[in-house]
Amino acid sequence: MRLEIHPLVFLIGSLLLCAAWLSLRPAPPAPVTSAAALASRVAAHSREHKTIELSPEVLSRYVGSYRIDESIDVAIELDAGRLFAVARETPRYELKPTSEREFYLPDLDADVVFEVDASGRAVGFAASLPTGTITAKRVR
Repeated sequence: MRLEIHPLVFLIGSLLLCAAWLSLRPAPPAPVTSAAALASRVAAHSREHKTIELSPEVLSRYVGSYRIDESIDVAIELDAGRLFAVARETPRYELKPTSEREFYLPDLDADVVFEVDASGRAVGFAASLPTGTITAKRVR
């Protein structure tokens, strides 16, 4: 015996199934329509990072040159008690400390964690960006 379903019943059932599926899906994020909206989202995210003050002596442990993928050099500089990252043909980004070894770059929405040796001197870092994670080793 073969079961036959009327095409109209099949169509209505399919539409009901699709409607139920669409109603259960999570809503997509609201699109960013203006620079002000984007700035407010970045500001809201940056408020989640509690920054702390570190002494210039602690910050100086991280000063040096680091290499990413054998082709990109990043210089970590100390200027007026603040730490900055500078790479060729890029702007200068401030690293805001969230702990003694962890920093936040609000301009890039990135978290940076320095790897230190037994003496406390940085030997590398890992940066978590929205596009992925990069690692760098100290060269100088």
